[in-house]
Amino acid sequence: VHRWPNAQQSSIYVQVLHSNFPANAEGELARQDSHLHTLCRTVNVYLDADGNFDHSEVSPWRECSLQEADRNNLAAFAYLGAFDSMDAATAKAATIPYAGNADFVLLRFRIGDKGGLILQNVNGASTEQYLFYNGKRYLRYVDFTSADRTAVKTVQAWKLDGVAYIAYNAANRIIYQRNQWDENISGGGPSTLPLATASYAGLLSNTAFTHLSNFNIYEHSTPTTTSVRLVFTKPLTGEAGVVTIAAATSARAGVMTAALYNEVKNATANIAAHYEEIQSHLNTIYSRLSAIENKIEAYHPTSTQP
Repeated sequence: VHRWPNAQQSSIYVQVLHSNFPANAEGELARQDSHLHTLCRTVNVYLDADGNFDHSEVSPWRECSLQEADRNNLAAFAYLGAFDSMDAATAKAATIPYAGNADFVLLRFRIGDKGGLILQNVNGASTEQYLFYNGKRYLRYVDFTSADRTAVKTVQAWKLDGVAYIAYNAANRIIYQRNQWDENISGGGPSTLPLATASYAGLLSNTAFTHLSNFNIYEHSTPTTTSVRLVFTKPLTGEAGVVTIAAATSARAGVMTAALYNEVKNATANIAAHYEEIQSHLNTIYSRLSAIENKIEAYHPTSTQP
């Protein structure tokens, strides 16, 4: 992985192994298991006076976090361990040895048969952590009391990275995508919702809404003798529209014309004027009918005598 030459004519190599083979207590590779392990060992290579290989010393394998590795060429991993829950795994990732360690770029863990990964950026008094688990990405910040990161101040809750919610500006019909920090997301850009048209659906403008709320219908100020004209407010423009209801005919319903109204009125007046005369004639007719019924009864009695 890296070589550090020194004054003793030797070079120090740090070897890093990522595999499913853990290290046992003696520093040897043990039996393969289902977890991914990060192992390190140091190799000291000694040279003779002519610069030729003399001998080497190799340290045992051990679990490591790549602190010995080249920070410029190799991302530093740390294996958090296996956990029963996500809360337990991410709680450990928020502790000072991990969230406060600028050497660690990637934190790995397992929950059951699933692996998780946390990518972090340690910067001053705050660490930005991205959690990749179960096909989703989350984001949080771990804040410290000072830039030396010796004490944790706050640990924010995980939130889905990316669009957290949609914000709507009613004044200009613009929709914004915002993250969990209430910031507009750059790149996606805002979207303007269109107004409704005769061809496409859309929003109702405040002008059209005002016209609808003020909708009115009334009779035209200039009447006619053969129809009824109604004036109404057009919802979209606020302009006045006129609709005409024609006179009734023998074929369809409609309004009563002035002429027909006068005929009915005159007929009603005539009936009222001759009411007593008509009533007298009716009484005479009723009397004559009663006399006729009596005569018929006399000739053809309908009652049965005992």
